[in-house]
Amino acid sequence: MIQVLVLGGMTATGKSELAIQWALAFNGEIISVDSVGIYRQLNIASAKLSPAQQQGVVHHGIDVADISTPWSVKEFVDYARQKIDEIQQRNKLPILVGGSGLYLKAILYDYEFEKESEAAEGMWDLYTNAQLHALLMEVDPQQAAIIHPNNRKRVMRALTIAKQHKLTKSEIIAKQKQALRYDALIFVLDGDRKLLHERIEKRVDTMLAQGLQAEVKRASQIASWTQSSMAAIGVKEWQAYFNETATLEATIETIKTKTRQFSKRQRTWFKHQFDGIWLDFNDSEALEATKQRIKSWIVNFQE
Repeated sequence: MIQVLVLGGMTATGKSELAIQWALAFNGEIISVDSVGIYRQLNIASAKLSPAQQQGVVHHGIDVADISTPWSVKEFVDYARQKIDEIQQRNKLPILVGGSGLYLKAILYDYEFEKESEAAEGMWDLYTNAQLHALLMEVDPQQAAIIHPNNRKRVMRALTIAKQHKLTKSEIIAKQKQALRYDALIFVLDGDRKLLHERIEKRVDTMLAQGLQAEVKRASQIASWTQSSMAAIGVKEWQAYFNETATLEATIETIKTKTRQFSKRQRTWFKHQFDGIWLDFNDSEALEATKQRIKSWIVNFQE
């Protein structure tokens, strides 16, 4: 069984920087598990590290797709698993890092990719978002807790799974949860909410200064707003501004608000769906001590 070091967690907690420290300390290569970072045209929106910031550590999962041809979860999982095999063959440590919880879980476990037909999902067309979410709350409260009511596509998919498979998505995930593909040491990076909100505010301001608006404008000329690659927070909010139905100030505030809300949903998801060791991004001593835990895990595996 291959050893895989995993670092998940909320946005703006410093996962990428911590993963680089681990890669340098333990001869690792990083696989970025970011559903936005995979796209070449969304450098600022996904807060990609510059080559200098990567400090010579090999990174995978970045700039592997074009926004005009969005990747599915399964496509990314197949890609990531292949990279894990290749990294292990080079006698290096694969390190998965990212905040896309579903992607992480799908890579680590024998995840079953259900194929629900468009016709089946069409049965929900006459329902409002609120009605759909209320139905989901009845049949699968765990999924309802982590899916935003306005994320109509995900709500419909969860309902369709429950109807077609006679199992809720949470029950399917629970069954799959037992089948880890790797010897994985899993950490989740979190911290004080007030500090995290301050970091989110600063991150969005930095993105704006780096040219987020122009980047999204260019992307919108390549891909349709209806494509999943353009649905990321920090991207989709610009559509109203470009259509002159929202002010710049309102657009920026919406991005910040939705990022904070997304962080909250990430926290809920990782708590309910992910078995990991939680770390505080602001506790430098604990983060340093974690290196010894990783070292012991590697040594014990080798013995």
